[in-house]
Amino acid sequence: MIVDFQLTKDKGRKMPYIQIRGVEHYYEWVKKSTASGNKPVMVFIHGWCGSSRYWESTAKALSNTFDCLLYDLRGFGRSKLPQQGTKLTYEMEDYAEDLVVLLDTLGLDRIYIN
Repeated sequence: MIVDFQLTKDKGRKMPYIQIRGVEHYYEWVKKSTASGNKPVMVFIHGWCGSSRYWESTAKALSNTFDCLLYDLRGFGRSKLPQQGTKLTYEMEDYAEDLVVLLDTLGLDRIYIN
């Protein structure tokens, strides 16, 4: 598995991309530092034809309690489309596999999903 963190700027923020199954996926952490250290992770998944931007205000509101992970599904938002000829489909099972690879790559084994 190839992991490629490309950092570009969007409104002064670093924008990480991660290579998942041959496609660049955008993801973003919304966190607030706490004295106690680690907080549980809440992963925000947008709806069909949406993007992670939909969840930004909610993630900010919950960031005292959770480290919030926003990401764009393959082909939506700031994530790229698969190259023509790939075997990736737009079935929910393929999107679930993308999420599993993302979580494994980021070393997350216990999460909440919103």
